[in-house]
Amino acid sequence: MWRWEDQEGGSHELSSEAQASGQVLSLSAKTRGDFILCMDLMKSVSVYLYEATDAQLKEVARDHSSTWPTACEFIDDDAFLAADTGNNLYSLRKNPEATSEEERKKLDIIGKYHLGDQVNVLTPGSLVMKLPESEGLSVCPTILYATVSGAIGLVALLPEEDFRLLHAVQRKLNEGIIGGVGGLSHDHWRAYAKEKSTADSYGFLDGDLIEQLLELPRERLDEIAVACNSTAEIILRKVEE
Repeated sequence: MWRWEDQEGGSHELSSEAQASGQVLSLSAKTRGDFILCMDLMKSVSVYLYEATDAQLKEVARDHSSTWPTACEFIDDDAFLAADTGNNLYSLRKNPEATSEEERKKLDIIGKYHLGDQVNVLTPGSLVMKLPESEGLSVCPTILYATVSGAIGLVALLPEEDFRLLHAVQRKLNEGIIGGVGGLSHDHWRAYAKEKSTADSYGFLDGDLIEQLLELPRERLDEIAVACNSTAEIILRKVEE
């Protein structure tokens, strides 16, 4: 870290404030208050806390997996979103309530998802303008992403109840109601991909798939609603939101 200091004569100078080691090659850093999210070439991401009283950078937690990230961003003070060279997205969370110091310093991966395009930018934002009449309404935190192919997309943090309902809808849609292009399995396509292995996706929903629900006939909607212990009206409202 560097501090911007005033000098005599009205000039300014950057002076070294604090530093931390443990990275192979730091590619990017994002800040949120006194927290710093650092992205490394080969060591995924780590979280640091800047302690102003001692002018120190303290490592709070890190992901110990050998992942080659391409972008990272804060979801909130305890959760983070990252992308890697396998065209995946993955989410992480601090574990401050763990009983051991070792576990508290480890970032837990809480979601994995194959996007199919390499993300090079993650930033808080929205695809629509925030209208004055929306003030005071509950709005889900959203993060925009941009890819090397020029695509722009959005990741939204959903309340747990909504996530569970829409996850059940997604699972039902995958049971043959909506077929994949060319007969490909949706679960196989969205599986988290590494060089020599794959892992089932979890912690994410495919909005493009779920939105196809809006094109289904009413009898299909009712069938899905019954399987999800809900009603067609509630599900449609959640999808349209």
